[in-house]
Amino acid sequence: MIQAGKIIKPHGVRGGFVVYTDLSVDWTPVKNAILKGKTDEEDFVLEINITRTAVNTDGNIIIECEEIKDRNKIETLRGTEFWFDKKYLGELTEKELFLDDMIGMEICSPSGRSLGKITSFMHSPAPYPMAVIKQESGEIICPLPPQHFIDFDYSNKKAIISEDFFTSIHDLHFS
Repeated sequence: MIQAGKIIKPHGVRGGFVVYTDLSVDWTPVKNAILKGKTDEEDFVLEINITRTAVNTDGNIIIECEEIKDRNKIETLRGTEFWFDKKYLGELTEKELFLDDMIGMEICSPSGRSLGKITSFMHSPAPYPMAVIKQESGEIICPLPPQHFIDFDYSNKKAIISEDFFTSIHDLHFS
């Protein structure tokens, strides 16, 4: 499963909702999904069966499902995470991976110096992910533009970034 977006608002009066996403995927075959969120002080997970999808003028996705038929219910679900199976994203090339698959990877320079391990990602207005990287001295947040990745060592859970980019991130946080 992968988080595909978040519910941002209701759509119509019969329980439809709009999901903000930065994924470019054909939403037509997506028939099942999971909503994850909190109401008051309780976590919840709701499996939904999607009956209709459409793309609105902002590029966000309009969803209708069997389980929610009330606009008021959607109002309470703003900010809820929208998850679906990775199979809907298609096949990845040898040089591609999902951000979720990078959690736990160590970010290294070609010479073997380490920035630390990725613990999570943050959405940002930047066109690339912002990674939360844990180090012995704490955490740093840094951008990870894809053009700076040289290689992935999957067996050792390491992502190798260019020496120049490594040095700029290292000097920014540790000088």
